[in-house]
Amino acid sequence: MRKILLRLVIFLALCLAAAGLFLHVRREREEAYAVAGLSDRFVTKKEVWCRNGKNKIYGLLLIAGEDAEWPAYSAAKAQAGAVGADMPETPVFQAEDGRIPLIIFSHALGGDLQNGFMFAETMLPPGCAFYCFDFCGGSRDKNRSGGKKEDMSVLTEAGDLEAVIREARTWDFVDPDRIVLMGVSQGGAVTALTGCRMQEETDGMILFSPGLNVTDITHEAFPDISEIPESYKILDGFYKVGRAYGTDVWDIDIYKELSGYKRKVLLFHGSRDRLVDVSYSRRAAEVIPDCEYHESPKAGHSIDPEDFRKNAAYTARFLWELWGNQQ
Repeated sequence: MRKILLRLVIFLALCLAAAGLFLHVRREREEAYAVAGLSDRFVTKKEVWCRNGKNKIYGLLLIAGEDAEWPAYSAAKAQAGAVGADMPETPVFQAEDGRIPLIIFSHALGGDLQNGFMFAETMLPPGCAFYCFDFCGGSRDKNRSGGKKEDMSVLTEAGDLEAVIREARTWDFVDPDRIVLMGVSQGGAVTALTGCRMQEETDGMILFSPGLNVTDITHEAFPDISEIPESYKILDGFYKVGRAYGTDVWDIDIYKELSGYKRKVLLFHGSRDRLVDVSYSRRAAEVIPDCEYHESPKAGHSIDPEDFRKNAAYTARFLWELWGNQQ
């Protein structure tokens, strides 16, 4: 009997060890997939988990080397006019105590943290940090965070971003007074809403074609909040959402929120955007007290390479004015 029990214990121990090895290999593969394609300008590329209530949030922390090239800076210096005229040849962003600024990136509806890679590669200054993550239930395909798609809304994503901000402010290498929020499309709307509600914890916002029309399109689809079904599809069937997606934004007045924002905002939008009409960002630029607005006459909702270089130049100057020459 003892021999049988001993064999059973050994068998269970081997099973647990094999399971642990499998999970370790799986995590390594997922991390390798997540960082695939990133350049050598980043001296740090690692998984960092956060938590929003019962949901775990999967994210990647990127830190650019102090001597890394800064494509946005080069674009600013090369662009005609005074975009980069007053920027020094060797910008310094690290504070005397060694802590560094951080950009927190919010992806578009159905996207994931990899949406942020091109922004980190081009716009992140040397020696600074960039954190991108999967919203809970917010990715169409591979979502590594917790949560369900049918529970996701702009407000739940705002809650995820708030949780990330609070966590990031505790990281010992981050300067908590120099955290800028960056968002694209629905991630831009989430960023705008969260930034307005966490002004003391953040240092500014950079918004690309923000989905500030989310409340209006909900009202257009459903005459009354009681008519919002348990689930429905948006964006011509692109994404299936739950009832909370509509009810959570029903009474939000994003422009009232933005009118009380006291930090600096850098805002970009394309004149030919068919998903979010440019009028939404034009109005935002009018109500935000300190807003630098750039409109691309030939761009739609996505960013073409030429516009991206121009936007990168403006972003370099914006970040320099906020963070530059700390020593």
